[in-house]
Amino acid sequence: MGWIRLDVKTPNMTLYKLAPSVKKSLTGGENLPYKGVRLHAYSLKFPVVDGPCSLVDWNRVQMANWTRLVGCECGLTVEKTTRHVIIHADEILSEDPNEATLLAILECLRLARLLEEKFRMKLGTPKLLRKPHYAVSDPVARWFTEFMELSSDVGKMDQSEGAGEIDFFDAELAKEYLVMPLRMLGLQGDMAEVKDVLKTFGVAMREHMSLIRGLQAVAEQMKTLIHELRMNGKNSGEVKAS
Repeated sequence: MGWIRLDVKTPNMTLYKLAPSVKKSLTGGENLPYKGVRLHAYSLKFPVVDGPCSLVDWNRVQMANWTRLVGCECGLTVEKTTRHVIIHADEILSEDPNEATLLAILECLRLARLLEEKFRMKLGTPKLLRKPHYAVSDPVARWFTEFMELSSDVGKMDQSEGAGEIDFFDAELAKEYLVMPLRMLGLQGDMAEVKDVLKTFGVAMREHMSLIRGLQAVAEQMKTLIHELRMNGKNSGEVKAS
């Protein structure tokens, strides 16, 4: 279909490479909305150990049998349930998923200290509210999500932010995906070395086969010579006997 082209063909290996038009389609050129990851949906849940002693003047949201308080502090969305304070980190862009995680944690912890002082309460050790989303802009996802969405235990693929993204639920999975091009470049270098080795091996094999054919010719000549010597010796013996 014109998607791949033959690059190298030997008796032991056949290598192909992508056609330039297909390579551009898969990479999407350089028009990516961001580099690295977009960390979102990162929220920490802090247990309320003591307090609050001051009125929490956030919006009241009536639930089934209780009331949730929802507000905005220092630009971040915050919630208070009967026993917890939930802080939602802002969206963070970073080339390193682990760095994005650290920035989100520090952002939530910093606001937690401010809330303790403002409302005179004490918060305990936080826990993740849910799995965070490490979104990676991907040209294949942009094409794929035009037709359908995909979700699994490790992530999802959709156009919820207007661009095709792969949302990983684990920072290490996102990091592995980001370093994949570097590994492919390493493989490309390794394949180039393999091509050189195969060429050298091919030349050596041709020389080796020439040497073998030469030795075979010498062996045939030696065989013929030995046969002639034996025949001459036999004839000489018969002459003496007569």
